Amino acid sequence: MTSLTARSARRTRLTVRLSGVVTQFCGLPEDLYARLRDLLAPFEDATAATPSAKLSVTRQIEPSLWLVDGGGASRHGFRYETDLLCYLEWLAVAQATQATTQHIVFHAGAVTSGAKSILLVAESGAGKTTLTLGLLQRGWLPLSDDTALVSPETFAVAPFPRCFHVDRFTRSTIAQPALVEDVGALDGYLRPVRWAGEPAQVSCVVRLERDPAAPTSIQSISQAEAAGAVLQSVISSGLPRRESARVAAGVAAGASCWRVNNGALDATLDMLDRLAAGADEV
Repeated sequence: MTSLTARSARRTRLTVRLSGVVTQFCGLPEDLYARLRDLLAPFEDATAATPSAKLSVTRQIEPSLWLVDGGGASRHGFRYETDLLCYLEWLAVAQATQATTQHIVFHAGAVTSGAKSILLVAESGAGKTTLTLGLLQRGWLPLSDDTALVSPETFAVAPFPRCFHVDRFTRSTIAQPALVEDVGALDGYLRPVRWAGEPAQVSCVVRLERDPAAPTSIQSISQAEAAGAVLQSVISSGLPRRESARVAAGVAAGASCWRVNNGALDATLDMLDRLAAGADEV
């Protein structure tokens, strides 16, 4: 099988740094480089000297496929450019979260406003991204929508301006389109225009559930239960597993802790606003 320089375009490189982990992409033609650069723009670091991983993209003639090699990952082939770009964006994030020693990475959304910060811990489909965008439209600043990077020293959540991946319903809830931008010419990828500028301490941990047949509801939970939920949501890092447990406990120890059913979007957003404000009755 033979590889071909696609469209006779000059090939170039893109180097990104995510949570201290440097990844370099090589071999993309200029048009795809520009789209990938758009997807990963907040993380681009042209000054990085030695990448932790190098990913090479080539074009195979027969069958016609984009091939991705390197970085310790198995070779993958993609027929369509959109699938290739989605995979490369995901791979950069996945490799960084597995290798980083700067953060413990949790499957959670996080937003902040002044001294208030909410950590939304939930499985996929519970509404983390939809609620993050809803709070953004109420004046909150995002830290992440589903990949929360937490410092093992301070327990603060770092801003992680990765693209949000939104479905049709979530896009339909955006009443202020100027707050987000479409990214990389990929359907369903958008990024908030403004992000939190600094890491934020969590003041409220929400164990989010989603039963659309039931009304929005809230129940106070112990810090131990909240820590268990945070620990259960850990994705990975280059640090030992015991560090994840310690950090999960540290996050919950400084926060009010709740279980919330995301029954109806507006009602849940109202509840989260009042929770973070420290209301006695929600």
